[in-house]
Amino acid sequence: MKKYLTVEEMKAIGPRIMKLLKEKGIKAEEAAVDLGFDRSYYYKLLKGSRPMTIDSIIAHCQYLDVSISYILFGDESLAWDINDNLVPGDIEILIEKVVSAIENLDEHHRAEKAAKLGHRYAVLVSKMK
Repeated sequence: MKKYLTVEEMKAIGPRIMKLLKEKGIKAEEAAVDLGFDRSYYYKLLKGSRPMTIDSIIAHCQYLDVSISYILFGDESLAWDINDNLVPGDIEILIEKVVSAIENLDEHHRAEKAAKLGHRYAVLVSKMK
């Protein structure tokens, strides 16, 4: 299992999002406002000079209606259904990738993030029942 994203993979996220914005006819300024980012900070995220948090990556997935694996790796194997839920068979893959993305956090931040993600996971599972 991969433990972390490489610098190249992190820097590829912004351009992948910019491509999706362009394909969907959404201007970066509009996306920044819709997602609650300061415009200049948002441009830094898109250019790869600021790292994206897992929360902002997930927000982009929902906003752009794409899978997290596409945003992270250009992989289309995970998908959201029409109700913004993950397709059930892909939840374990998502959890593995999220865990890999936060493993390099210090112990306090890792526990904090795990608690937030645990809650989100519970919500996702409850929606799929």
